Amino acid sequence: MDSNYLRDIEGLEILVKRLKSAMSVLKRDNMQEKKERENAKKLSAGYNSLEEAHEAYGWDYITEREFDRICEIFNGDDISPTKIALKKMQQMINNVEGEIKMLRQDDDYRENFKTIKNERGAGRKPSLSELEKSEIIKHRKNGFTIRVLARDYKVSVGTVQKLINEHLKTG
Repeated sequence: MDSNYLRDIEGLEILVKRLKSAMSVLKRDNMQEKKERENAKKLSAGYNSLEEAHEAYGWDYITEREFDRICEIFNGDDISPTKIALKKMQQMINNVEGEIKMLRQDDDYRENFKTIKNERGAGRKPSLSELEKSEIIKHRKNGFTIRVLARDYKVSVGTVQKLINEHLKTG
């Protein structure tokens, strides 16, 4: 497999790991908010109206945060932003994991990376052109020895042997 293909998958796996890490922090925050909401519900049970809670806040019987929670309860806005963020993050994790699975199964994607191989022309240049390779195969079929072919084309005996073996395997 090509390194670019693997890098894409590795990058997505790192993203999933970081999302899961952030999700654990959100879960902890959500638990804290849940406890605060429960305390606010108990506290709000002691007030018959929002005005009574406001008066208690004015006299410093309750904190601003407690008053805000009581307001949310009286107004019916008991939806936690952290809970919404958790759902969205779980969707993101599921989407990225699905993409990773798809990439691992997608042969076309994998083949695309194999064809892009060495896009900037880096690395060792081939010692023989395609024409020279076909001439060596033809001469070998006509009885030339590997040693003579290697000397004539100024390559090693191993290079000629490898070329001939590859030709025999592919036909």
